[in-house]
Amino acid sequence: MFFSKEQKLAIESKSKKILVIAGAGSGKTKVLTERIKRLIKEEKVPAHNIVAITFTNLAAEEMKERLKSVEGIGDAFIGTIHSFANKIYKTSGVNYKLLVPEVEQKIYHEVLSKRENKEKLSFRKWMSFKDLKQKVEQGKESEFRLRDFLKPSETNFLFNVVKKEVKRIYKRDNIIDFEELLKHALEYFKNIGAKLEHLFVDEVQDIGNLEYEFIKTLNAENYFLVGDDFQSLYAFKGGNVNIFKTLAKDKEFDNYYLTKNFRCSKKIIDLGTKIISQLGTQVIHKEIVPHRSNEGFIKVHSKGDFETLLNLLSKNYKDWFLLTRTNKEAYDLCNVLGMIPHIFIRKADYSLSEIKTLLSMDKVKILTVHSSKGLESKKVILYGNFPIYAPNYIRNVDERKVMYVGITRAEDELHIFN
Repeated sequence: MFFSKEQKLAIESKSKKILVIAGAGSGKTKVLTERIKRLIKEEKVPAHNIVAITFTNLAAEEMKERLKSVEGIGDAFIGTIHSFANKIYKTSGVNYKLLVPEVEQKIYHEVLSKRENKEKLSFRKWMSFKDLKQKVEQGKESEFRLRDFLKPSETNFLFNVVKKEVKRIYKRDNIIDFEELLKHALEYFKNIGAKLEHLFVDEVQDIGNLEYEFIKTLNAENYFLVGDDFQSLYAFKGGNVNIFKTLAKDKEFDNYYLTKNFRCSKKIIDLGTKIISQLGTQVIHKEIVPHRSNEGFIKVHSKGDFETLLNLLSKNYKDWFLLTRTNKEAYDLCNVLGMIPHIFIRKADYSLSEIKTLLSMDKVKILTVHSSKGLESKKVILYGNFPIYAPNYIRNVDERKVMYVGITRAEDELHIFN
């Protein structure tokens, strides 16, 4: 297997605290998994002394897939931060349940099936309300429908009576949400004085304050943290990129840079650099360089030029990603494409094997930029509010990063309908 000089340095480092500052398409997951392989095969580290944390089930699946040939890898922990917290807290002897959708539904059924409650708001109507709310969040339905779905008396009853009773049952049955799980696991781990030998954490640029506290509490002898602040997209979910930027200045950590892009052609990398450089000192400086020799192709179009859009997508369907900012724009474009074979992929809805199957289909793939992260295609269309230059008086850090991620999904050809 080929490794660049940068990758090799990170994989073979003898440092105990390592921060890998990666660029798009630089093979950061490869570096993380290859280091795990080296520890087990060459350093003879027992697999049960290795914990690898990711932040989505899909990313955990990919990591497991890359490591499946390693003997004894089943003894290592590879999974999400919440699944590891659950594994820890299960050993505490505390009897608890996690607040997953099935548990929530069961409790609302218990509350709304009472005779005095079901006449004020039926369980069936609450289920319909939840379903509609989910569709609004996905962009399938208008928010106005949600506002008018419940009568004022039903809304008042739901938020002032039902929710209080539901919280009482949570307390009665010791039902905790994922944030509470992290807090409890953190305290329990600290109290028993436990520690880890090797901790690997991917996508560190997107962790929040509580997640970072949990990671520190794991008290690992060896940390291997990987991230790219250019691609920090989850501030709206509590992600705090300043944690990653502070780690980069921490003298206890040795920094390793992955700046060679193996995915994108030169013009696409240049445009990505132009977008991210508008953030100046708000990002960690790293000069991304192309591994490939081809120049690539970029063109900017008017957002309303559907004729050009349809012409571009009229052949080689499987080569195209059509990326939008929101789910609503994605659903709108499904209608625009009409007879052109296409599929809207919401990554959270599929397993890793299903995603791989969908990507080999001879169809145009429509995704939001957030869902496209970690994926790539020969040709990409960015559709929506994606200005190449945003003046500083309206510049939004998160939006620049979203555009950067969208641009760097393209291998050879990029069209921006702005």
